[in-house]
Amino acid sequence: MDMTLVYTVIGFALAGYSVIANDSIQTLGTFIASKKKWFKWYILAGSASAVMIFALAWGWYAYDGDISYGRLTRIPYQEIQWYHAVAPAILLLLTRIGIPVSTTFLVLSAFASTVVLEKMLLKSVVGYGLAAMVAYIAWIAVSKFINEKFDEVDDKWRSFWRNAVWVSSGWLWWVWLSHDVANIAVYLPRQLDLSLLLIVMAYFTSLLFYIFYIQGGPIQKVVLEKTGTRYARSATIINVIYAGVLFYFKELNDLPMSTTWVFVGLLCGRELAISTMNKDYKFKYVFPLIGKDFLKMIFGLTVSVGRSDLNPSQAVGTEETSISASYVMGGLTVGYTNYNQDLDSAGGADHDARHYGISFAVNENLTVSYDNSSSDKATSSVDEETDSIQASYTMGNMKIKAHISKSDNDLATGIESKK
Repeated sequence: MDMTLVYTVIGFALAGYSVIANDSIQTLGTFIASKKKWFKWYILAGSASAVMIFALAWGWYAYDGDISYGRLTRIPYQEIQWYHAVAPAILLLLTRIGIPVSTTFLVLSAFASTVVLEKMLLKSVVGYGLAAMVAYIAWIAVSKFINEKFDEVDDKWRSFWRNAVWVSSGWLWWVWLSHDVANIAVYLPRQLDLSLLLIVMAYFTSLLFYIFYIQGGPIQKVVLEKTGTRYARSATIINVIYAGVLFYFKELNDLPMSTTWVFVGLLCGRELAISTMNKDYKFKYVFPLIGKDFLKMIFGLTVSVGRSDLNPSQAVGTEETSISASYVMGGLTVGYTNYNQDLDSAGGADHDARHYGISFAVNENLTVSYDNSSSDKATSSVDEETDSIQASYTMGNMKIKAHISKSDNDLATGIESKK
């Protein structure tokens, strides 16, 4: 059996569930919260599925079979390996405990180059700040006319706001899909045929019905904690601002970004604005809420980006870029590093290297780990790949270590395979 196909199916299935369960609640959460008292869950799920099917079909038609809306233009398709499926598996665990982690960084970091990841990080940080600023200004203005805390809505406006939720949720859902479907489509060929498109639609629809059946799951709690998000008026305002910010970045360029950071930034600005205008809603209640969401967003994530320019004054220079990320959950640590060296000369010895690792502390004395590294040099016709398993055990002041490794196409010795 072709293991690449197995890894592709596993990675796509896990990514589909994890992304839909984690990120979609950022867009559908207010819709579920404001409509579940009035409509059956399967009516709401059917409505969301109809918009999703339209969004996928339009992306497939307008972008020549690419359902990611061109978000993966800078991330070429590559054969799926086991480590590509690790990222959505971790995301699935985080989703189960209600942590709104950024799926964009967690999933795409295993595929994208260091340059693309660096730009994604910058775009997401700007998105967080812009969403917080727009939300703060908007809710300061809204608070002049509306008391968000007590939902004082005239009867003549109730019908308007209830209908507005449907329209605004549909627009937000479409804009969000044009961003985050890339986190799932990265496991698929960039151009899908009709049969594969229908399979994707059917799988996504089944996931949506399940998410609505469980009323959003643990991530929904992040939405419900915020002031007034159960109400149609508040849900509509959140939807319009969130969709507007996402649409701006969608049209800005084809670079992927973290919609999670935009979502958390929006809620941050909104809560600050409400506390500013409402004397009964003090800052001491708001900051713990905001801080908790921010810590959840970056929970266990360490990202470092480095760049150096060697010999910049000479005709031939060398540019080096590295980016690394790691997740820590209890005794489990998962890490990734990408290194790129670009020699600014014709036929230069450019070098790309990647490293993936996972370690688990069984107890305070025993630790086991697995590492995979690959190296690609322009001066060599083959790529070097090394797999290694390590274990260490501590007894007082003495530590016992053992490891076994396998290297294919060792670039230093020229040996095709060695242990």
